[in-house]
Amino acid sequence: MSSFDMTQVRRLAVDLGRAGPDVVRPLAKVVDDTARAVRDDLRERATGHPRFRYLPAAITHDTRGLSAEIGPDKTRRGGAIGNILYFGTATSGPVLEHPAETLQRHRRRFEAAVADAAASSLTRGLRQ
Repeated sequence: MSSFDMTQVRRLAVDLGRAGPDVVRPLAKVVDDTARAVRDDLRERATGHPRFRYLPAAITHDTRGLSAEIGPDKTRRGGAIGNILYFGTATSGPVLEHPAETLQRHRRRFEAAVADAAASSLTRGLRQ
């Protein structure tokens, strides 16, 4: 039977607990920055189409803590047509790239920013 020294793990858990709120703030900024970048990308891809010229301005983002909602706001002019343009209808296919594909393009940058923010916050928390 093998043994495992939990001393370092316990010390890390205590350090993470101390750095908790300091980790969340930078991560929330990363989420907001990424949501804004995805929103801008979606707007750019929806720009220049004469039939749905109001859609780009209807694409918004809302960040709350560590989550974000990005896409057409149906209460804004042109926003209600977003689902049809992204998903198509029974008789026609989608006109615009699906937002999930846009998000994928930003994935690596997001992951790197999360790792950097967490490492920076943890390092700061350990120095305190």
